[in-house]
Amino acid sequence: MPLLLITIVVLQHSGVGGLSISGIHPDIILGLVCATGIVAGREKGALIGFLAGILADSFLVTPYGLSALIYTVVGYLAGELERFELAESKIVSFLAVGAMSGVGVLLFYGTEFVLGIHNPLSHQLLAEVSVVSLLNVVISPILVFSARFSLKPSGVDSRFESRR
Repeated sequence: MPLLLITIVVLQHSGVGGLSISGIHPDIILGLVCATGIVAGREKGALIGFLAGILADSFLVTPYGLSALIYTVVGYLAGELERFELAESKIVSFLAVGAMSGVGVLLFYGTEFVLGIHNPLSHQLLAEVSVVSLLNVVISPILVFSARFSLKPSGVDSRFESRR
């Protein structure tokens, strides 16, 4: 998982982050945090959210720890969806990644408003929620598969556990 997380952060801040739709940049780190929470549950979702947020904050000019806070909450909330067994249905889990990405963007706007950094009542809010959610739904098959693959137990012990 650390290699996947570092790869996504590098992609976000070097390649994909440079792309924009109407001045709005995609947030694939948020998508990975949502996918991890949906696949692995709330503890791992919150942990990966915190680590992703700390890495993301290293590149941003917002107050240090803001992304870590938001990603931790989003990872935990996405992990709560595990109780509804959304990971069983692939399409529903892909849509849940998009929905939780929208929640993450709303949390960013709300927190930045409380801190006096940003005005959430701009026309950009709905556009950013829509663009980030839709882009994360589009790439969610890759994110969900990557999260499942990187969190799958490896080694000799996992082979023997599956036979019991």
